[in-house]
Amino acid sequence: MLIALVIAFTSGAARAQEAGVAKESEKGEAKDDKPADELDLEGRVFVRSTLSRLDIEAFDDEPVLHDLSLASARLTADYKMGKRFKVVVEAELSNNDLDLKDVFVRTRVAEDVNLTAGQFKKPISPIALESSWRLPLVERGLLGDLDSRTTAPDSSVPLPFGGRGIGAAVEADLDAPLAPRLTAAIFQHSIIDTEIIDMREALPLDPFLRVRIEPVREMRFGATFAVITHRNRRITSSEGIDHAPLGSLDAEVERGPVKVWLETFLGGSTVYDRPACGSCPIDEAGIARGTMIGARALAAVRIDGLAAWLRRLEPFLAGSYVDPHLDVDGDHAYQAATGVSLLLHERLRLQTEIEVTRTSDDPLLMQASRTVLYTQLGAVF
Repeated sequence: MLIALVIAFTSGAARAQEAGVAKESEKGEAKDDKPADELDLEGRVFVRSTLSRLDIEAFDDEPVLHDLSLASARLTADYKMGKRFKVVVEAELSNNDLDLKDVFVRTRVAEDVNLTAGQFKKPISPIALESSWRLPLVERGLLGDLDSRTTAPDSSVPLPFGGRGIGAAVEADLDAPLAPRLTAAIFQHSIIDTEIIDMREALPLDPFLRVRIEPVREMRFGATFAVITHRNRRITSSEGIDHAPLGSLDAEVERGPVKVWLETFLGGSTVYDRPACGSCPIDEAGIARGTMIGARALAAVRIDGLAAWLRRLEPFLAGSYVDPHLDVDGDHAYQAATGVSLLLHERLRLQTEIEVTRTSDDPLLMQASRTVLYTQLGAVF
């Protein structure tokens, strides 16, 4: 009798334990079904040596300058909740200035349709949209300089060949031949000064519409149309706001170890047609008018597995050209660059690049003719 009671008690306890384990398993499975919160912290550091020779008209001997700098120290916080929602905050310390780069919220509103709002890159240039870690170049070239607020030409806005803005965008990947991706975005204007724009006189927003197709794998073609808000006179009245249309065509082609980027831009000029003159009358102070063009190209060859300490050798060639007024002679600039990127480790890279920039005597672009040798050590974590 005692033995029977023990056996009955033991079997009952075993069944209860199995039921408890089953319930815990069900809880675990239910928990796994919930969207997982994930916070990723990433960063990168670029230490750069810059040796430059400037072509300055006032100097008999062209100065040779050297600068060793912390070109970039960037930290990115990327919070994801499942596959439908994420928040990105990215801050960069560059040349002793702290700057917020990407700060946005992105959510999936439907299958293959995403909504982004905040500060992020404008959808116009594959080279500008690509992470600098994945480009062999030390800098994005002349057009990259001109779309920066700190090196803007004689214009009320940085040239619209890339850059970031505060706005909202809808991006959709369509299930159709050629795998089209459509992006519609609208950004706050980027006029450099802080004067208020009266919406009864001008709409202070820059719309962008972009389409990209991929007819075959690793061969992408894109086109963008945008309207850029800018000031049409250096010295203006309240009616001094205008809108310049801008179009671009681009291509990214990768075949084996070779990858090529090509970009062209055509639109209304946002650059004033005369140099700055503090004492000039208003009718001679410079007007933004005419047609502006820009172009850049980058070609690289990726050679992998040369040595245990060298994951990738990537020599490259690059070139840029910009003319702010097609109907004006002698105000253009061009740049050529070549170099090599050495991927020593998946998180460590050494780059060297020589860059030659030639500009006309006209100072409208605020760029000097120069020859620059970059050496840069970069790391990501």
